[in-house]
Amino acid sequence: MQKLLLEQEGVEVAWTAKGWQVDLERFGWKNSMEEALALEERFTSPDAGR
Repeated sequence: MQKLLLEQEGVEVAWTAKGWQVDLERFGWKNSMEEALALEERFTSPDAGR
């Protein structure tokens, strides 16, 4: 399921000897720590989903 979701977002997922993998240099997280913390707050606050 995760592979399909990633591919829908344009992320290439490749089969390797270690299993399914994503090139994190190309498709990895590109946001700052501040942005990551703001997202975390948004999704973990009691008002999330409203």
